Amino acid sequence: MNIMVLAESDSILDKLLLGSDMLPFLKWWLVIFLLGIIFMPLSDLLFSGLYDKGYFFSKAIGIAVTGYLMWMLSAIKLMRFSTISSITVVSIGLVINLLIILYKQLVNKANAIKPDPIGRLVLSYFHKERLRIYIKEELIFFLVFLFFTYIRGFKPEAYGTEKFMDYGFMTSMMRSDYMPPQDFWFSGTPLNYYYLGQFIATFLSRISFVNVSHGYNLMLMMLGAFAFVLPFSIAYNLIMRFASRHNMKAKPWARLGGLLAGMGVCVAGNMHYPIYRWIIPSIKKLTTRAKTGYNYWFPDATRYIGYNPETGDKTIHEFPSYSFILGDLHAHVINIVFVLTVLAILLSWLYKQRDSQNTNKIVTKEIVNPQIVMLGFFIGLFHTTNYWDYPIYYVVSGAIILFSNMIDYNFKAKAYWLTGIQGIFITVIAKLVALPFTLQFDQISAEARLVENRTPLYQFCVLWALPIITVLVFLFISIIDFVDKNNRLGRAKRGIKFKIIRTGRLLSSYMTSLADTDLYIITIGLCAIGLVFLPELVYVKDIYSGDYKRANTMFKLTYQAFIMFGICFGYIYIRLLRYRKGIRHKVILTISLFAFSLTLLYPVNGVKSWYGNIFNKKAYKGISATGFMEEDFKDDYLATKWLIDNVTGTPVVLEANGYSYTKYQRVSVITGLPTVLGWYTHEQLWKSGPDMSNDVVVSQLDARARDIEDIYTSQDKDHVSDLIEKYKISYIYVGALEEEKYLMVNHQLLRSLGQVVFENPNPDEYRTYIVKIY
Repeated sequence: MNIMVLAESDSILDKLLLGSDMLPFLKWWLVIFLLGIIFMPLSDLLFSGLYDKGYFFSKAIGIAVTGYLMWMLSAIKLMRFSTISSITVVSIGLVINLLIILYKQLVNKANAIKPDPIGRLVLSYFHKERLRIYIKEELIFFLVFLFFTYIRGFKPEAYGTEKFMDYGFMTSMMRSDYMPPQDFWFSGTPLNYYYLGQFIATFLSRISFVNVSHGYNLMLMMLGAFAFVLPFSIAYNLIMRFASRHNMKAKPWARLGGLLAGMGVCVAGNMHYPIYRWIIPSIKKLTTRAKTGYNYWFPDATRYIGYNPETGDKTIHEFPSYSFILGDLHAHVINIVFVLTVLAILLSWLYKQRDSQNTNKIVTKEIVNPQIVMLGFFIGLFHTTNYWDYPIYYVVSGAIILFSNMIDYNFKAKAYWLTGIQGIFITVIAKLVALPFTLQFDQISAEARLVENRTPLYQFCVLWALPIITVLVFLFISIIDFVDKNNRLGRAKRGIKFKIIRTGRLLSSYMTSLADTDLYIITIGLCAIGLVFLPELVYVKDIYSGDYKRANTMFKLTYQAFIMFGICFGYIYIRLLRYRKGIRHKVILTISLFAFSLTLLYPVNGVKSWYGNIFNKKAYKGISATGFMEEDFKDDYLATKWLIDNVTGTPVVLEANGYSYTKYQRVSVITGLPTVLGWYTHEQLWKSGPDMSNDVVVSQLDARARDIEDIYTSQDKDHVSDLIEKYKISYIYVGALEEEKYLMVNHQLLRSLGQVVFENPNPDEYRTYIVKIY
């Protein structure tokens, strides 16, 4: 009977969009849903001024707070990283939010407001009007998440580019009781990289009761869904605020603006795609009348400067939709959800400040308030997930807080010293949040240098002219509106005369006249423009030299610029095309909107190129990140499966080492078991820093590489035994890659070192075996 029920349930699952993958998907989604519900009191405290009360962001905050708590307790050795511990931490999150409800009761009582029973306070988060909004927003999140997961099922493997690294982080942490985990590619040392983002993915896999092979792809596609719904929420709230303050029709246009912002961050590419996919081929076809066989390759949009044409200044300028198509679960991708949450907190902060026009505010409440505290928390979190976002969003936060204070305090001295104290307070919180990480981490790179090369103007315009012009047009129009409204500047033939002696006063009047929504967009838009120009002036020195000096700096800075530009698009188009009269600016913005719409076609090309025909259900492979092993690594599939099933803890397993971005290190990645040496360039990056020169690191890596070769090929058993003891090796893995790299593998000596615990059942085809050292 039970067998029949199970068979029937499997049949039902197979008919659904994801087939049998629907169950892990639903478990993951349910956990994210519950985290959002649990953290609604905190979210309501932070986003009370938003129309949707920050419903989407309650999920992001729940993920960040519980994930960080589990990591922190593990890092200071107070709690093992396990499924039970992870669930306990979620319970702690529930208690925190219940205390927030109690705090609200006490505040109401202190203000002589009759306090409601706790049950009624809890239900107040779900009254009819809110519930209607929540259901709609949850449906959007669910459907986007489901669709993205379905697409991922056509190419789910954690193999190729840097997926081995990202998946290896997760499998190694799954085996670790405490953080940081042992470096799975440099045994005997802690992992020295920004790994907390992948830790949160592993944490979510645990509390979802989902296998880490599914968790990898579910985390990636969940981030894709958040990259759509969070900008949607920000732009929606911006437009609702502006329209309602000006007694204009809001909802349909707010939804459209939210849709444009969501697509601007999550879906859009840059102008390289329409120019090199459509415009240039069309011009060539018209002028030469020759058929062009050009096929656009979607990574070209991220490898343009230095590659087309080939020069000695090769850079990277990726953006979110490329990341989601490619499928690497990198730090900057995981951090998308958290940087968007910071931008939402800043928006809520701005609303709160502008709504309370009181220059006699209590200073302590201006400093120690929930939004400032959470900004400190997230900026500190960035130090552990993606360090570049730490200074970027500290500056963005500082800009919005400063401008808000300048307006609130009429540009008096208090605005500046209060901003300084708030900045110090955020810094202190951020340092404390990151402290368990920084105490165990060696800085990788920290030296800024002036650039030697700059981007050719035409290439810069291809990539950035559209968002820069759009933001500057909005800024210019806001100045024109200020001039027309206040008549403070004289005009001659529609030109503007600036009276220099009044510039400071004019600036203060201009900023005060701006709607808070306009001020927000202008601030993040100008910050984004600054991030685009910064790598044209300086770069941060790391191990990448020669032609690639600027690559990482430009990559990390412009990635965040792209996110902020995406939000700007959603607001500016609706704000100027719908809510402002006039013709000339509408012509410019219509052209901009048309160009922007062309960039939305980028993922059509990318998905088809990378995933194939997603409408062919027979090509669907499932969402297991390790399913490729059975086909691409047939000789290793059963051996790695044996290690996963039979080996506990983190004993060292020796395998052949290889260069980065290759098929080497498949054993350590799939099993999470540390090996003596892994991807060479990656370890060179992780181990280099101010306290250890690159030459010293290279000598250490080369020494380990020689020792590994000696173990596999030496005829001297004593020497091999000494090396095994030196690196505390528990298992020696011998497969096709080991034989390929070390042509003279001494099988007889290796087998004599211990017990052969696994040997391929078909040795005539694959000679893979594992020796457990005595």
